[in-house]
Amino acid sequence: MFYGLGVGECLEVSGTQTVTGSANFGFTVRIRGDAIFDSKVTVVGPFTGLEDHLIGNHAPSDSLTVNAVTSNTGLTTITCALDRYGATTLHSTLAASGATTLSSILGVTQDATLGSDLSAGSVTDAHQRC
Repeated sequence: MFYGLGVGECLEVSGTQTVTGSANFGFTVRIRGDAIFDSKVTVVGPFTGLEDHLIGNHAPSDSLTVNAVTSNTGLTTITCALDRYGATTLHSTLAASGATTLSSILGVTQDATLGSDLSAGSVTDAHQRC
């Protein structure tokens, strides 16, 4: 029975290869073409993406779930709805170019500048005391 293959420096294989068990690589693996994974992909350690990434094929069931602290140092464009649960801290300017709905209390701890009219749906206790 054959249990292993020792290759010193380079192994070049042509055609389709099928591995029916686990494969362990001790160093860098470079794939110079497309790669298709038909099941889960688990990354243990840092993940570095060097180009654009497409998750799924735009079907409604496609999703990306990140269960860790995530840092993004570049621009981020979201072309659909963004749902965020929990506290969110913005450390710089928030610009909204369309209608924006806040469904709860808006607290402003410093100055606020309005470029146009401010309308309120109901009168608050603070306004009634004036």
